[in-house]
Amino acid sequence: MTIATRSAILPVMTVHEIRLVLLRELIAQYGGATAFAAATGVDASTLSRVAGRKPSENIGSRLAEKIERSLGFRSGHLSDFSTLLDGNRQLDPQLIRQLHPSQKRLVVELLSTRLSARDARLVLALITRL
Repeated sequence: MTIATRSAILPVMTVHEIRLVLLRELIAQYGGATAFAAATGVDASTLSRVAGRKPSENIGSRLAEKIERSLGFRSGHLSDFSTLLDGNRQLDPQLIRQLHPSQKRLVVELLSTRLSARDARLVLALITRL
């Protein structure tokens, strides 16, 4: 994906959506909520409420900070959009499947638009200021 495509998604995802995607990935890496709860000291029922199939609560700042501290992440790690990018600065296709239909249309439009080098630099400059 182009830089414009990746960053165009940023204003549309809320911090709570970013935290949810990242927390679900972490839980999966630990093999499930039980192991993740044991590793972080977060109650399994809390994890179910904030990261289950149909979360009933958002992941608040205090919970995000507790998880970050317990896993040795820098403060704000779970709220940082750039954390969603892989080592090649690309979005995971699984994340794209989770986007709202209007977000998907935006991604498709940006992928099909060829930017000149000048326009790409302008878009990058604008995005870095968001």
